[in-house]
Amino acid sequence: MAKGLFNKYIWLINIIYRTKQISFEEINERWLKSGLNNGDDLPLRTFHNYRKAIKEIFNIEIACKRKGNYTYYIKDFDNLDSDSTRCWMLGAFAINSMIADCEELNKRIIFEPIPKGKEYLTPVMEAIKYKQSIVFDFYNTETDLIEVISLDPYCLKVFWKRWFAIGRNHETNSIKYYPLDQFRKFAVEDNHFDYPTDFDPRSIFLDTLGECVDEREGTERIVIRMYRDTARYYNLYPLHHSQKLIETNDEFTTFQFHLHPTKEFFHLLKAYGENIEILEPAEVRQRMAGMLFAACERYK
Repeated sequence: MAKGLFNKYIWLINIIYRTKQISFEEINERWLKSGLNNGDDLPLRTFHNYRKAIKEIFNIEIACKRKGNYTYYIKDFDNLDSDSTRCWMLGAFAINSMIADCEELNKRIIFEPIPKGKEYLTPVMEAIKYKQSIVFDFYNTETDLIEVISLDPYCLKVFWKRWFAIGRNHETNSIKYYPLDQFRKFAVEDNHFDYPTDFDPRSIFLDTLGECVDEREGTERIVIRMYRDTARYYNLYPLHHSQKLIETNDEFTTFQFHLHPTKEFFHLLKAYGENIEILEPAEVRQRMAGMLFAACERYK
């Protein structure tokens, strides 16, 4: 497929996604203002061909509301909006398309640098697709040693600009996660694995924060008090889907959560310093206090 044609599909999806409903005439007006045309109108027949291609490639249906002034919309909009993978992909493609269309934008959009490991992304995705085991040298930052890991890759997750491969470790026979930027050597093995029917990539992270996989059953009830702008921020953007408001006033806000307190949970809360306080349970509160006390000791 020609790159220019692909960019046109992304542009059309993005226009309809942002406007929710739009007439063909309005689409054509925006088409003429974009850099994708040659100064010509968008032919109606071409538009319908784009709709068909978008359905086949992205499984996104652009439907027509025939009442009144014929308008076009994305069918099952809510499902698309809740599909984080497709939303991320389409957003990335849309930005890339706009930058390619306007060189000046390239100078005005600043991205954070992505760690190493991008070269392993495609082969890991192919191994996931074809259900092939992978073997790689893994640099363990905790031990400062290289480990040889054999893994059945089940899924990928991106977190804090880093890609993680998640799957069954052959040696431990348990679910493990590995950041791609700590891969050193990599190979796809000849043997194939059976993808477990009871494995749901989204559910394994349902009760955690970050990239950590926790296979324990049940969760802990954790009560956290937040102060100042941190409380206002997390009132708008919940820290976790289980977040529930318990109490709020001019001084602080108290939330309740049900999750596993993994290391990423503590790392995230430590970043807010005195603006966050764990109230319950006592064991989790004491663990956080121990980390903060150790940090304070380093400054004496």
